[in-house]
Amino acid sequence: MDLKAYLSSEEFYGKLASRYNLNWDVSNYFRHSLSIGYNNYLGRFPLVLCGPIVRKTTAESVSIWIAMKEYREVSLKIYKDDEGSKGEEVAVDAESRTARLGEHLNVALVTAKPSDGKKFDAGKSYLYNLSFGNGDTLDTPGVVHNDPGTAEQEERITYPGYELPSFIIPPEKVRDLKVVHGSCRNVNGGGDDAMPILDDVLADSFTSQRPHQLLLTGDQIYADDVRYVHQHLLTDAGDLLLAGERIDDGTETYEDVWESDDTVLPKEVWAPQWREPLPLKEEGETVTAITAAEINRQTGNRGDFVREHANFTTTSKQGHLISLGEYFAMYLSVWSPVLWLSYFKLKTRMTGSDKVPPEPKDDPEIKKLRKQIREAASQAERATLQKQCEELWEKLEKEWQAAHMANSAEQLRQFVQGLHKVRRALANIPTYMMFDDHETTDDWHVNRNWVRETYETPLGRRIMMNGLAAFAVFQAWGNTPEHFARDKPGGKLLDELERWITHRCATPPWEADKDTRPAKVICKLLNLPLDKTEAVELARKLRTGDQAFTAAANTVQWHFDIKFPTHQLLATDARTFRGFPGSQYQPSVHLSDDAIGKQVPKTEDNPELTLLISPCNLITVPFFRNWLSVYLLPFFQYFKKFKPGDRHKLTAFDPDLADSWEVHSPAFEKLLARLASRVPEKDGKRHSRVLVLSGDVHFSFAARLQYWGEKPLGGSSGDHRLTLAHLTASAFKNEVSEFAVLHDMGYELANLIAAEKKLPEPEIILGYPKPDSFSEEKAKDILLNTKWFPNYYPAMMQETPAMLPLPQMEEDLKVPKPDWFYRIDFVRGAKGSDYQADLSDPDPDPGQKWYQKMGSKLKKHYLYGKNSVAGRDIISRNSLAVLNFHWEGKGKVSGEALSKTAKTLKVDVEEAFPAPPFQIVIGEEVLDISKAETQGDYLHLTVAKRGDEGTDAAEHNIGTEVKIRQAARQTHWLVEKELTETEINLSPVEFLTYRVPLADNDPAYPKPELPLEENATSP
Repeated sequence: MDLKAYLSSEEFYGKLASRYNLNWDVSNYFRHSLSIGYNNYLGRFPLVLCGPIVRKTTAESVSIWIAMKEYREVSLKIYKDDEGSKGEEVAVDAESRTARLGEHLNVALVTAKPSDGKKFDAGKSYLYNLSFGNGDTLDTPGVVHNDPGTAEQEERITYPGYELPSFIIPPEKVRDLKVVHGSCRNVNGGGDDAMPILDDVLADSFTSQRPHQLLLTGDQIYADDVRYVHQHLLTDAGDLLLAGERIDDGTETYEDVWESDDTVLPKEVWAPQWREPLPLKEEGETVTAITAAEINRQTGNRGDFVREHANFTTTSKQGHLISLGEYFAMYLSVWSPVLWLSYFKLKTRMTGSDKVPPEPKDDPEIKKLRKQIREAASQAERATLQKQCEELWEKLEKEWQAAHMANSAEQLRQFVQGLHKVRRALANIPTYMMFDDHETTDDWHVNRNWVRETYETPLGRRIMMNGLAAFAVFQAWGNTPEHFARDKPGGKLLDELERWITHRCATPPWEADKDTRPAKVICKLLNLPLDKTEAVELARKLRTGDQAFTAAANTVQWHFDIKFPTHQLLATDARTFRGFPGSQYQPSVHLSDDAIGKQVPKTEDNPELTLLISPCNLITVPFFRNWLSVYLLPFFQYFKKFKPGDRHKLTAFDPDLADSWEVHSPAFEKLLARLASRVPEKDGKRHSRVLVLSGDVHFSFAARLQYWGEKPLGGSSGDHRLTLAHLTASAFKNEVSEFAVLHDMGYELANLIAAEKKLPEPEIILGYPKPDSFSEEKAKDILLNTKWFPNYYPAMMQETPAMLPLPQMEEDLKVPKPDWFYRIDFVRGAKGSDYQADLSDPDPDPGQKWYQKMGSKLKKHYLYGKNSVAGRDIISRNSLAVLNFHWEGKGKVSGEALSKTAKTLKVDVEEAFPAPPFQIVIGEEVLDISKAETQGDYLHLTVAKRGDEGTDAAEHNIGTEVKIRQAARQTHWLVEKELTETEINLSPVEFLTYRVPLADNDPAYPKPELPLEENATSP
């Protein structure tokens, strides 16, 4: 069955239009889109396919990224912001490059620096404009919009009152810093896309406290979860972008087809000039190749294809990006609406498009025929009935699959509705990006078996090359423009990609030397094995002496380190620097020892705050660290029956088990030690404040870690302190229905049936450099008097380093003095609004019994409670996180002493406090402040709660110090959907705020008292 042909047939569209109430003109758009693809459609697109996107922005330079359908040299000018109008010109481009990456794809990055060696002013906004030659700028017709005058305001790249896009320089003080972050944006994932909320956040605060930076912490695309319709569109778009099109002789032109009567079927009138040959087998110099379009024709499930031919372990039952053009097209399709065809840009609501008929096996007629076949009196009657059943089955299967395609197309169309907001936001906020795994394929480098099995296949190496090359162009280039200068590895990579694409992604005929062929040079620059021989050698190396990937000389580096006036931004690459210390199926270590040293460098000046991007969570909720990964997943797998090709179903490749940091593991301890010891000593101690921003897990939560050490692992002696806030924002678009239970139960499995949800008890871990830190008698005593399960295991104290879980030990048990120890606390959020999401009533079914109707209502009530009421621990809904800081504010109690029950106080202010609500600390008490008013020489504060967060309300004398409770505040915004008869309205809703204290001695998180042996002093 040719499904693509059936999707273009009159039979399908006649039924589709009547069944799902589709407007015939609308269905024709979809029909033309699938059957003709992008034939000659590019002429309707403006010059700019994607962007502009503001990238690395500091006081010294600003970089802008842009993708175009034609080659243009791009220049950049920057102006002071004169209330939205161009002020004085302050900078011009210093460096610019346009990379020719296809017949119709040219990507440029241009960097401007202030004139005369000056700097941009901290906290100030600036406007910018791009020039494309021939007098063309951003507001020229045909550049960003074919007709800028008719473009709706929301479709423009400027905000109301601004004549050009703009950006803001980070401020000088942490208290003024505002950051947005998020991760995991799957076009085909569950729920509504939360990334367009960024546009609303910017619009609401554009002239006041607008965000300074956007941090995308991983999985900006999902290469391994591409639905059928999107896969075909990306294949066509990718071929067009790289190769251009040709019109076959003797056929109708695109315009003839487009204007033809609806009863005339369109024809395939175009073909790309060439398609990338993808290697399936290599035997010496002989390569068996296939194209992405041929793969589409051969299979409807690319997940099976890449598992068979590339030894990938993705569990996707859908498509998978393979060709370089597909990876390029995917990025263009998630950041800009331009490349999407007309059907997907329609703003009307397609009623009924979410309905799918039952599968053939569930159809009543099929069931009836099968029963008749079983009861047939003769062989002839059975054969007749069997033929009828097969014919009906084929017909129903076509309808079922076609309806799924229509539903998938409608989901894509709803995604496209928010892309103009995403595009405008990215044009007005400096953005930094780091990959996780889905930018290439799921569970990339998850263990040594994956490395060996995948890199030994030519298709596996090619897909990894294409995915990383696309990441370099679309993400990494803007993070570190200096690393993509022509004499740097990044610049050489762009050179080789241009050469590779120019020669149709094949070896130029004159290239006899393997080492100079473009594909080989690209692999070298990306630190990938060149062929099977190198893959085998890599697997041997990782198995024996050198058990970690190393950064080969002159290769592209993905991690980055950028210093700003208020903070330092570190982005860790936890994929290409992994260690593989165990067996071939044992999870790899996210950062090898060498990677920790390089990616978390020591610093001569102690930044007030370090933002650390960690694509995978450093701290994982207890449910995933013990019950799920240690017990439930292995238990269920024990009963699974595996077939050949089911390698991807092993728990060794399950991301919940194999792809998370493990608290108290050697790598985790080394990273904490590095974070605590990397800053210089001040006043006799080192104190580092780190905010870890993460995603990956498709739910959001917050945690806090406090670290004390006299001699951190591998470090020098001294007083070391680390205060670490861990804030997870996931996903932008990838709701997992199974995680809805986390929204209700919170961090602990026991909360599932608890009337009052409780936070886990603090997790306190003691660290020792070696197992011989304990005498044999003491080791036995500890082993027998510790409750190891389910969170811990006895071998912890016999490994290097040796670790002990203090709360699990008997109270009267004494321990030797540890070299370091830390406590981990999970944090509860506060509701940001009285958010109430209504769930529509189930569709009425006249045939339902009374108990079925009651069951439907009970189900609705259950789902409302589980999914829609704002939880205060874990968020399972798609969201965007906005981060700001309560950092300064100091004074003394004035006027009169504060009693234990007083709800107002006067403060003699020494350092200004932020706008309420905020928290203050007086002595050992935390107070919630809801209102602040200046009265004469004093600040009058109204207290919402005394003795907050487990502290005790106390009396405070006049003159007692009042100080701000230093904290990072992360507010999550959700999308609320409103459906009308004709349209879908999406609006942002403030949902939940996490507040994580970052002071060294916060009263709610006291330093634990350790049960030390006699004559031992606490570190």
